[in-house]
Amino acid sequence: MAEYKDSLDNQRLEFYPSDRKKMLALPFLMSKRVELPEPKKGQRQWSLFKELYGYDWDHFDKVIFDDEEKITEFTYENFISPHLIKGTDTHSESFKDLVKSINLNTKTTYEQHRHNQEHFKNLMPLLSKLNDEETEIFVHLLHNKSRSQNEKEQFSNDLTDMACSDYTKKQLAKISEEANFAAKNRYHLDHTLMKYAD
Repeated sequence: MAEYKDSLDNQRLEFYPSDRKKMLALPFLMSKRVELPEPKKGQRQWSLFKELYGYDWDHFDKVIFDDEEKITEFTYENFISPHLIKGTDTHSESFKDLVKSINLNTKTTYEQHRHNQEHFKNLMPLLSKLNDEETEIFVHLLHNKSRSQNEKEQFSNDLTDMACSDYTKKQLAKISEEANFAAKNRYHLDHTLMKYAD
């Protein structure tokens, strides 16, 4: 970064202070917008994705709106047994927070597919360096990652991962960012979310 700053300062062109700040910020903006590679038809990674997750990469590409229902404070009766919530104040804030938490941590088939795509894109740089035999070994490792552990030990490891991970924070930040963008872009909001509102 210091070399980039020096090269910018040594340019024959004179920048206005605001333009200089934009140029100094350019590497950070570019790093935020780097996209991970995606598998293409014909590549072994394409068939590998289906082997891992059961769907082709483009299986849900034509889906415009996810119509699979998820739990909300208005539809919780369809997901939670009446015996479990008997005597519970379903209008309390704590219950509503519980429902929101369940909603956030469960995924529809479409949402799970998108999550799998993001996870697989992170694996793409690694997979590109493996030959066929090494790829097969790696896939075998992924399939059998938890089979060597008993259920109690696996559950303990999952809890540790959840406690140490900032995945939920990132997920909430992403949802907030998308909602704020939709609110600012009225056309996008009307043609993506409000179009399907009751």
